[in-house]
Amino acid sequence: MDNSCQLSVDSCQKKTDVRFAVETFSAVRQEGTPLAAAHWDETEAPLYGDRIGMPLSPGFYEAMELMDALHVVTARDKGALC
Repeated sequence: MDNSCQLSVDSCQKKTDVRFAVETFSAVRQEGTPLAAAHWDETEAPLYGDRIGMPLSPGFYEAMELMDALHVVTARDKGALC
């Protein structure tokens, strides 16, 4: 078996500072909006059409958050949302 492509957890941790966390929508809304638009342009636009920067519906997500029905998992590299 060729193990040349397998990485250990230790080797990955030395090369990155990405941290995963559960955060509230309200905490990441402003920082996440441009990422959500970029995500739409890269992944959804080919399927649903070009809606450049498809806006989030903040009211919907805020309501879901208030009902404890929203789970936001973030990845941050050196503190920046990625």
